Amino acid sequence: MILTLGLAVSSLFPTPLPPQISFQESAGEHIERRSRRDPSAAPLPDLRRGQPHVNRPATPREVHEPTSAPVGVRPEMGEGAALAAVQGQDRHSIVYHDSVGDTLWARGRTYKASASPDGFAYIPFLGSEAPRNFPVRFRLESVQRDGASFDLNPTARVSRVGDRMILDRGAVEVRYDLDVDQVEQSFAFHASAGSGDVTLRLVVETELAAFTGEETLRFGNDRGSMTYSDAIVLDGMGRSAAVRSRWMDGALELIVPAAFVDAAAGPIVVDPIMSTVTIDAFSSDLTVPDLAYEVAGDRYLVVYEEAFSATDADVFSQFIDAVTLAASGGAYVQLGAGSWNAPRVAQHRNTGRFLVVSEADSAAVAGSTDIAARFRLADGSQEAPFILKGATSSYGCVSPDIGSESVDLSSSYYCVAYNREYSTDRDVHAIIVDTAGSFLGSDMFLASSLSRDETAPAVSQSTGNLTGVTRYNIAWASEDINTGESKVEAAQLDFDGSSVFGPFDVAPFQTALGFYFDVRVSSLSDTVHPVTGEQYWLVTYDDSASVVTDAYVALCAGQTVRSTEQLQVIEHASMAANDNNVVIGTLNESFILAYESAGAVYATIAQPIVDRLGMTERRLRSTGSSPNLDTMSIATTRSGGGPFSDGVIVWSQFDGTSNNIAGAFVQASAAFVASGTQYCYGAANSTGDRSYMVAFGDRDRFSTQQLLTSSLPLNSFGFFLASTNQGLVPGAGGSQGTLCVGGSVGRFGVFNSGFGGRGVFNLNPQSIAQPTGAVSALSGQTWNFQTWHRDAVGGTATSNFSNAVAIPFL
Repeated sequence: MILTLGLAVSSLFPTPLPPQISFQESAGEHIERRSRRDPSAAPLPDLRRGQPHVNRPATPREVHEPTSAPVGVRPEMGEGAALAAVQGQDRHSIVYHDSVGDTLWARGRTYKASASPDGFAYIPFLGSEAPRNFPVRFRLESVQRDGASFDLNPTARVSRVGDRMILDRGAVEVRYDLDVDQVEQSFAFHASAGSGDVTLRLVVETELAAFTGEETLRFGNDRGSMTYSDAIVLDGMGRSAAVRSRWMDGALELIVPAAFVDAAAGPIVVDPIMSTVTIDAFSSDLTVPDLAYEVAGDRYLVVYEEAFSATDADVFSQFIDAVTLAASGGAYVQLGAGSWNAPRVAQHRNTGRFLVVSEADSAAVAGSTDIAARFRLADGSQEAPFILKGATSSYGCVSPDIGSESVDLSSSYYCVAYNREYSTDRDVHAIIVDTAGSFLGSDMFLASSLSRDETAPAVSQSTGNLTGVTRYNIAWASEDINTGESKVEAAQLDFDGSSVFGPFDVAPFQTALGFYFDVRVSSLSDTVHPVTGEQYWLVTYDDSASVVTDAYVALCAGQTVRSTEQLQVIEHASMAANDNNVVIGTLNESFILAYESAGAVYATIAQPIVDRLGMTERRLRSTGSSPNLDTMSIATTRSGGGPFSDGVIVWSQFDGTSNNIAGAFVQASAAFVASGTQYCYGAANSTGDRSYMVAFGDRDRFSTQQLLTSSLPLNSFGFFLASTNQGLVPGAGGSQGTLCVGGSVGRFGVFNSGFGGRGVFNLNPQSIAQPTGAVSALSGQTWNFQTWHRDAVGGTATSNFSNAVAIPFL
């Protein structure tokens, strides 16, 4: 049988300035690869229940054979040939513009700038770790000739034409022509009557020290500087002359020679240039990414935080095409004064409107935090930013998260959950917001206890795609302020906020020795489970009770937790590594789980099987180094109402100098549907990895079930075991591993793992090997399967076991 990798992963790694992004195909351990976009590929065995999988029509891509990798270790995402490169340019090869009230803002590669009726400010980029911004503010105070002053308006009329900002003061027009690395300042005026030099006096305000040189004036500190070059003067005929400059008492004087003024034809233009010299890191830190899918455009909007300094964080957004993976339409959601932090985004299917929410420096309460918001439209334009929830003298508003409707409803709502932060604790609140930014109803209290600190609520990306059942799932961590005891709680909320279900406990109470954090929640599955009739959803969280961080996945139905799995166990992965920051993407009847472990990003597919989770394959590992904790996100096409079973993961990773945004494309195969749930934790084999077993099929006792074990030593002899009983016998028969089946155990399916390190067997449930002969699986009966295999440690022959899989037959 030809197998196809059930999880196709590609990586996007922008480099710092220019952040050229590329997606690369991952080579897996299966025999053959077929692209998500390849409609010409032969159909795979249909072992999937429910609605048929929809393949995207697109240009076929080349099929790559698996690349070589260390024995038993899955190849990393990013190995293999590039799928596509972003058809774009350096993100900072253009100047970005925005406006807030009567102030214009611009962002170049090495600076920010603002123009307001009171003047112009140049803010040099001195590295993301600069303690704060150090703006240099210019205001034209006077223009004089022969002691007579030009008639300047007290404030400027501000406008912009392309990359030129204009401050019209009446008799003098001050122009700022913006390039990515410098700003050209010019003063345009007509010569007045009289004789003598014309002197332009600019008041300059800055914390930076001023240094005068032969040809430039420099304002700087130990992190870098802004330079102001000597100016030249031109007239309407193109004649030019040097302009003398003089720095004194916090003011800059530009002196145009009388002879030039007297002979000038047409307007006179005085033209100095501003630029930045950065001593520290040239690129800014990019962190805390999030994304949302738009079905109409088949694309994602990625948003993330960009640190300009320690007290100034902006938010940038960019579209990523879901088919070509090309980036386009970059724009700053926040560019002006103050910080926006930890942005989150959702997209409303009916209207195509993206809503970005973020923590923001409070405009009304000094030192506190608002929740700011801004709409980005399908055509790429943006509406004016606004304060969604404002701080008061009693509390700040922090940690917002957002979801939206993914089905065609007559309503047009988003759900925003957030913390009210008091002096001693935090409460969890939720609001329903329409596509005009107005509230539907009042603020809802989901968790409000004076004795508990309830933190960082997570909202499902959507209400789910099953018409008639449209609810948001919300989950958060909760800690007793007095005892330190912690737990994870969750609630469900109708799409319009009309009903709240819960809260209820998801994770058990834990003593002060550990605590829960990084709580995430999925949307409802798109289909009702064919056996249980449930619509499942997941909550993931990290647990710090041991010396390492453990990740847990809770399978929920309604307001009940059906089972909780430790991720390291069901992945049969090392317990010594920190597994954390798990994010969840919802598919039709399964879920993508992505997480960080030992400085790398992993992804896998989990599927509910009668109130437990089954894994469809071994996890895949992404290339890259040390992603930052708490900075990973995922969106699937189904979260935006799309028909495809794929998604994109994004995260922030450190490249040795700064943090950048990376990503991976993930696809769940239509052909491989888990029929069994993993259990039992064994020992690593001679490859350094643990052999891993999965089962595929529809669990019908008359249908073939495929058993697959991977991460085996190469060319090793092995066979499968079967029993209706589970067991736990470490070192059984002198083995290095753990026997996980008990009672009457049958052996079957002898194999050699070959050069792929795999064993495969197609099981007929009507003929399961037992010591007394083959037997048939019965409806309602659970059979347990495991793999035994030969191994060698230090040249000495031994044996080992895989984990085990339990299949509940229908």
